[in-house]
Amino acid sequence: MKFSFSSEQEEFRSNLRRFLADRSPTKEVRRLMETDDGYERDSWRSINAELGLTAVRIPEAYGGQGFGFGEQCIVLEEMGRALLCAPFFATAVLAAGAILNAGTETEKQALLARHRRRRDDRDFRLGRGQRTLGRRGHGADRDRGGRRDRAEWA
Repeated sequence: MKFSFSSEQEEFRSNLRRFLADRSPTKEVRRLMETDDGYERDSWRSINAELGLTAVRIPEAYGGQGFGFGEQCIVLEEMGRALLCAPFFATAVLAAGAILNAGTETEKQALLARHRRRRDDRDFRLGRGQRTLGRRGHGADRDRGGRRDRAEWA
């Protein structure tokens, strides 16, 4: 089987590559790697406000761009090429994917629409010192090094 990207996908790739090259120079990557969060929230918000990358694979019915895995893979490849320091995988791939595949219709409408409006990482958080994706009141308590945390929709 032969696979190739369409001309539209290649154009999307080249535009994204140019954009990310400007936003993620080597000095900036090294500086961000030394920070506690590993990325800069304002820069991440700006990228999403301009391109809406976190909504690439969210269906249009939920306010996303409605593209498929191919476009999401292009975004992941180009972010990797640019070494972009951002929570894209945790938010747009893992968390949004979990909501799309396991959330109720009400949760999808509420969480994905809210995510689209803000276009940052506040709605879907996975990681150090933040909420873990889960559901309130469904046995989501867990012990983290002696302290109890409740996993909940962020």
